[in-house]
Amino acid sequence: MRFRRHLSHSLLLLLTMATWAALSWGQSGSTGALTGTVSDPTGAVIPGVTVTATNSGTNQARSAVTADDGVYRIPLLDPGIYPRLVQSAGFQDLRPQRDRK
Repeated sequence: MRFRRHLSHSLLLLLTMATWAALSWGQSGSTGALTGTVSDPTGAVIPGVTVTATNSGTNQARSAVTADDGVYRIPLLDPGIYPRLVQSAGFQDLRPQRDRK
């Protein structure tokens, strides 16, 4: 009887540890994302605009294109400073005001 109780406690502990390991495996605490909306001076959103974020330290660039609602998302960015560049065919390239040096 004592052996069975010890075995059931051991199995419960093992199952709990396996669950914690599985939950923590999917965490990505060392990356972030940039999300924003591109709009014109009247507030109208602009779809199809390419937004590029370049890590100032590594010069690694990642891009996204705005959706129909003008929203972009650039996921899985390593820690760093990421000035953004907004580009669209037929328009002048733009760096958002807070990204200018």
